[in-house]
Amino acid sequence: MRTLIISATPKTEGHSAELTAIAAEAAKRAGVEYEVLRLDELKLEACKMCGDGWGVCREKFRCAFDADGFDKVQEKLAWAEALVLITPVYWWECSESMKIFMDRVRRCEGSRMFHNLNDQSLLWQKPCVMVACAGGSGNGTLSALEQMDRFVYHCGGRFFDHIALNRWTFDHKKQAVEAAVYKMATEGGGARRV
Repeated sequence: MRTLIISATPKTEGHSAELTAIAAEAAKRAGVEYEVLRLDELKLEACKMCGDGWGVCREKFRCAFDADGFDKVQEKLAWAEALVLITPVYWWECSESMKIFMDRVRRCEGSRMFHNLNDQSLLWQKPCVMVACAGGSGNGTLSALEQMDRFVYHCGGRFFDHIALNRWTFDHKKQAVEAAVYKMATEGGGARRV
């Protein structure tokens, strides 16, 4: 399965960066095509909620403000058959770049599903592994995973696995990330959403 690994860490080193490398290595070992999308390198802008709160995203399923390359993000989502979302935890939530990504994709792809019921989003029935890694206090992984889970649900994706790590559990749980990505890439699957 073509696997898109979406990394939301601003760091080039650290736990979330290591998890991104582990996910990429698992996809490579599985023998599938994969790509790593580093959100902080894209520098996506926050949703501007144009018009009366809904712009062309509601009707045309694209963002009116694609000068920052958001249209390329949608192309990568269309290419992917499986997704891995990896975020560090800041203030008990996903990183800012992950929140911006989810907000903008949800506006376009959630609209595609909820406002045009005959259409399927770019995440439709694609299995997703969601990973949240907390440093500092080690808290907030569950709320960050809930944010990602709602995003996947709103866009019609399928749950494959949720993995919460912190600085105390990192060494043994990073193996779970590797195993989940490998299994998803080779077998697909994941719970269906209704």
